Amino acid sequence: MADTGWVSPGTIVSDDSYGSTAWSNPDNAKTSNNTYATNSGNTENSNYLKATNFGFSIPSGKTIDGILVDFERKASSAWGVSGLGERVRIVKSDGTIGSTDRGDASYWSTTEAYVEYGGESDLWGETWSSSDINDSDFGVVLNTVIESYSTASVDHIRIKVYYSTGPDVTVTTNVQSASFSLPSPVIAGVSNINLTAGVQVASFSLPTPSISGGSSVVVSNQTSSFFYIKSNNHINWKHYGSGKCSRSHFFSSRSSY
Repeated sequence: MADTGWVSPGTIVSDDSYGSTAWSNPDNAKTSNNTYATNSGNTENSNYLKATNFGFSIPSGKTIDGILVDFERKASSAWGVSGLGERVRIVKSDGTIGSTDRGDASYWSTTEAYVEYGGESDLWGETWSSSDINDSDFGVVLNTVIESYSTASVDHIRIKVYYSTGPDVTVTTNVQSASFSLPSPVIAGVSNINLTAGVQVASFSLPTPSISGGSSVVVSNQTSSFFYIKSNNHINWKHYGSGKCSRSHFFSSRSSY
């Protein structure tokens, strides 16, 4: 599984589609620099603090596995910012706010720290494509309840997206030899990986469990061959028809043919 690393938003606003009190200086939550987006009150339900325009660039065709959101935040006083009415929801690529809520019922700490919502396998009740995540409208909203004339302060908002890479498995050349490298990690259960060198074809089958990573397999001067890559770091090379094959190892593993 790959991830985007932590990415910060390009746009943050106070969204009055929910709650009653606006956030001051929402742009301050774009970076972690001890300047804050703030909301103050006494038993007040805040507007959404809405972060979008993250600028993700996940390649097309990748499988989205999970979304992790971080808010770097603090409260001005103990028991001052309540999570009992807190909302944390994803903003979808069409600009609508998702129905799955990851709000935490605990009170905010007076010590500033990142607090996580979601995770590497949490899709927030939605089905995602890479284009959805890359869309400028994708993002997150936060709402909370401010009590006892306290202040909620948010220093930074960031998102990390997890996705499966999958192997790029088809290569075509116009010569009598070709090679490819399996990316790391290889997703389980992939089969019928075809490599074409001119008119020559070699088929690679990866059973479950798959082998992660590895070095290249070189195919040369052959008319038809079948290679069966086993688990436990063993490689069996089974030849059909005529021709020769040179080989290299995965993880310095043993091989037989």
